[in-house]
Amino acid sequence: MKLAEQRAGKTPKVMITDKLRSYIGGIEEAFGADTKHVQGSPFKFKTSGKSTAEIERFHKTLEQRTKVFEKFKDIASIKLLIDGWLINYNFFKQNEGCGNIPPAQFASKIVPCKDWNDIVIPKGGKDLDYKVSLYQRKSVKKGKPVLDATLTLIPASSQESA
Repeated sequence: MKLAEQRAGKTPKVMITDKLRSYIGGIEEAFGADTKHVQGSPFKFKTSGKSTAEIERFHKTLEQRTKVFEKFKDIASIKLLIDGWLINYNFFKQNEGCGNIPPAQFASKIVPCKDWNDIVIPKGGKDLDYKVSLYQRKSVKKGKPVLDATLTLIPASSQESA
């Protein structure tokens, strides 16, 4: 909790949690009495719009991904995988709760990187461009359509003539 506060640069006004008892003392110990602690279960706070559903869904997604970690023998490789996964989840992966756009784009409308090349290519390195083909995911039958993308590298000779 302290790391989250440091990264945000401020103390939260409200902390919404499930009814896990360890949160009761932990929130006051971490943030003091100025942070209001609201307890409930997912979808409990319909009138205020406050819910733990979003973070619980994120935890479930992360839990599913952590099964992959059992195959790794060192913590450095796991940390690298988690860091990459978080970048993908926040900056590139469409999220139904965000209107089928990545959470970072939904939160700020400004995305610091357009694709993985912006992250992995060394400064001054050649950036590659891709043709993006969108198609509707057939497995999603209800709600808003979910789009997936296929990326096709645009050869350098095509980029220069464009």
